[in-house]
Amino acid sequence: MQKRLVVAFSFVAVVAVAAPILFATFSRDVDVERRGVAVTWGLLAEVVYRLGDGQIEVHQLIPAGAEVHDWEPTPEAVDLVRRSAVIIYTVEGFDDWALELAEGFDVRVVKASEDAPVLLGSEHGHVDPHLWLDISNVKKMVENIAEMLAAAFPDKRDSIRSNAAKLLEELDGLDSRLAEGLRPYQGRIFITQHDAFQYLARRYGLEAIGILGPEEEEPSSSRLAEIYRIIGEAKIGFIYAEDGNISPILESISRDTGVRIGMLYTGEGLALQDIVEGRGYAELMTRNLDALVEGFENR
Repeated sequence: MQKRLVVAFSFVAVVAVAAPILFATFSRDVDVERRGVAVTWGLLAEVVYRLGDGQIEVHQLIPAGAEVHDWEPTPEAVDLVRRSAVIIYTVEGFDDWALELAEGFDVRVVKASEDAPVLLGSEHGHVDPHLWLDISNVKKMVENIAEMLAAAFPDKRDSIRSNAAKLLEELDGLDSRLAEGLRPYQGRIFITQHDAFQYLARRYGLEAIGILGPEEEEPSSSRLAEIYRIIGEAKIGFIYAEDGNISPILESISRDTGVRIGMLYTGEGLALQDIVEGRGYAELMTRNLDALVEGFENR
């Protein structure tokens, strides 16, 4: 994805310019205690928080409301990494800028999605990073993070493993609810603002079609004609915006065809405070289930 490459180069440039100042400043405090866990975004924060019973210090680097794809590490984020024993990221092409931060301060880095199967997506050039929308991949992430935390915090090993077992059981239940709820609609098409829901579609036997291009560009006239044809032939009653943001092109399609606009959630906006207050991944996936069922039932 071109935007991601631009952000990556920008980050490298920022580090190249700022590093002498940052490292000169931080070198005066080389004995700082490293006791927390830095995570790139909210879902990883939720997993660490749940596994540690809220007793492990979690530093979420991307603040609430920030656009994950466009975010660049700030001096505050750099300082949080410096004070952490480990930094966790998700997958290449999404938040792997964490590798640069970890190397800068010799902090251990963990890839949460290690060994999880991935899809290739045209929007992102290589790996489609939205792998957490397949609950089986989140289970793998939980297992990987639990193993790391148990090693990093041996005094909490038993409780971490116990909490991991509980969380995996909850995820099994969530997966079963989505599978049961979407089973009557296997093979059906749903249309989304971006091509971000391929993992969810594959998991439950659906077909997801994205409208906008990787740089937020509107579809070509031929692509738009194809979308209109699919809406008519598949008797689609809903198209889906994402994470509370509705593109003008969806509003235009809605006016032209009469389809309604629903809302799906990638979860990219999750923040640690949401998790502390009990609003996390399971709630968002349940919202996705409800939104898809409503769309399939209203053709």
